[in-house]
Amino acid sequence: MGRSGRFPDGRPHPLRAVALFVEDVVAKREGVACCRIQIADVEQFWALLTRKLHQRGLQDKHIREVLRGRLFGQCPRCLVRFDAEYLAWLVEHRRTGASGREMKKVARFAEGRCINEECPSSEWMLYWRPRLR
Repeated sequence: MGRSGRFPDGRPHPLRAVALFVEDVVAKREGVACCRIQIADVEQFWALLTRKLHQRGLQDKHIREVLRGRLFGQCPRCLVRFDAEYLAWLVEHRRTGASGREMKKVARFAEGRCINEECPSSEWMLYWRPRLR
């Protein structure tokens, strides 16, 4: 992939779309934005997003609060939905492990598969929306 965010054959790199989506979120865009992402790339997305928010002066304890109610995801196949807090929890527990019934969801997430054990999807949609006033 070149600096343009494209493969040599001209196709856009999927993480380029993720980077643009992160820029929308960090800029506190007031419009709605969405991004299709491979579940295997969600941890990279979260790291990029939190790094950009840290660069804007936000501390870890404030990041989840800023994203609450604005960032959420959904599987395009089974329609399971989750919020930013759950996404952060999945990323954290992918590294540290989980117990009980959540262990299967974390394992599927770590394998790049939807957390719904009946769903074969390897992609999620992430959405950004402004706060309702």
